[in-house]
Amino acid sequence: MGAQLAEGRLSHLHRTDGSATFAHNDHCIVASVNGPIEAQRRDEDPFEAVIDVTVRPAAGVGGTRERQLESLLQAALQQLICTKRFPRSVFQITLQVTQTPMDDYVNSKLNQAQQNLVALPALLHAALLALISGAVPLEGVATAVIVAILQSTGEPKIVGEPSRREASEAKSLHVFGYTAKGDLLLAESEGNFTVGEWDAAAALGLKRCCGQLQGTTEGNDEGEENAQDMVRALRSITEAKAASDGRWR
Repeated sequence: MGAQLAEGRLSHLHRTDGSATFAHNDHCIVASVNGPIEAQRRDEDPFEAVIDVTVRPAAGVGGTRERQLESLLQAALQQLICTKRFPRSVFQITLQVTQTPMDDYVNSKLNQAQQNLVALPALLHAALLALISGAVPLEGVATAVIVAILQSTGEPKIVGEPSRREASEAKSLHVFGYTAKGDLLLAESEGNFTVGEWDAAAALGLKRCCGQLQGTTEGNDEGEENAQDMVRALRSITEAKAASDGRWR
């Protein structure tokens, strides 16, 4: 089964500076951004803005899983937002998970670390769209993709945007985030893999994120020719919003 195409909607929440909804591969995230606002004295940084990320699960209350995701997202967004323009300020980013794969919370074969990796790309894309909606100055945009290494006879098979079954059977899962210029922003891995397998997975992640491939093409999945370029996907979402706002009514 092919990967679901990315869909998004911008600036649909009231009482926020920016908002977005992003849906891709059975994950749907609603994001809101407020800021820059004055930070409390105990939290302020005299040289740059503070990034406050909150992840809320689809069911129940947040726990260690959400805290780990918040830490990863905060580190990535800190490199994208022009924080030095807003000293003693804070950007509040809230990410509400509204849809997950059917077995994400019940009878899941994925461990917690793998579940975190599967959700990470959608959370990052939703946060970026909300920042764009709120006209927050950015150093650039970035996209992320999940890559699975499947154990098979002979050479391991490397799959971009794996299905739920492929992710549960993979010997390792990887999330790679790249800026639009192809610079590595985020790299998180779980499982057993060699350095060569990691390099091949990173090359496939670069192609899936930016529509370009550096290095070897060995191990790419069969559906690579029909893979969606995430940079173009995010651009089309923002262009659709700009075209809608520019129409005469």
